[in-house]
Amino acid sequence: MFLEKTGSEGPKKGWIEVVCGSMFSGKTEELIRRLKRAKIAKQKVEIFKPKIDVRYSIEEVVSHDENVIHSTPVDTASNILLMVSDVDVVGIDEATRTKASGKMTFLYHDLVVEMQLKKQAIWKNSVISFAANTVLPSNNPAKPEEPHKTVVFQIDRDMNKGFMNVIMKSLFGGLKETVLPNKINQQAHKARMKEYHSKLKAERKKNR
Repeated sequence: MFLEKTGSEGPKKGWIEVVCGSMFSGKTEELIRRLKRAKIAKQKVEIFKPKIDVRYSIEEVVSHDENVIHSTPVDTASNILLMVSDVDVVGIDEATRTKASGKMTFLYHDLVVEMQLKKQAIWKNSVISFAANTVLPSNNPAKPEEPHKTVVFQIDRDMNKGFMNVIMKSLFGGLKETVLPNKINQQAHKARMKEYHSKLKAERKKNR
């Protein structure tokens, strides 16, 4: 993250640069290169890494080519905000090492579930499929004019598998939350529906 000095007391402005790629593609190498250039330019730089990442060093960010830059290990991302009040450039290595999270809006119509469980009789799969289709919502949104369901999801990353595994787990995690939302997502959607019906009621009163 690069922050601009505006010369005013208002909020700082800046931009975020993300270095992404597959394993062993040189992401950390590129991060170190950019941060060293910022230091050469006399910018105040702070680098952070997850405290659990002790593969090469406890307090240093180390690339596979053994380039090194000193960093501050942190438990959570919120700790970073406490240490960057007068910093020009913030570097973060392994920003999403163990988890992935995000929002998903999955729109569907006439959803039909067909269960095929191994070692189960055909009639049992049919009964389970019928129960699933009875309970699960068949449309998102339920009606075309209503707000669609947007959910927040989080998945645990398997560190022994590649980037595509993170994408697929994130996709299925979002789909699962859309069809079978947890309590937080249920409450959020109920709040959106309540706001929608309140606006609809107000418009009807206005048009009378």
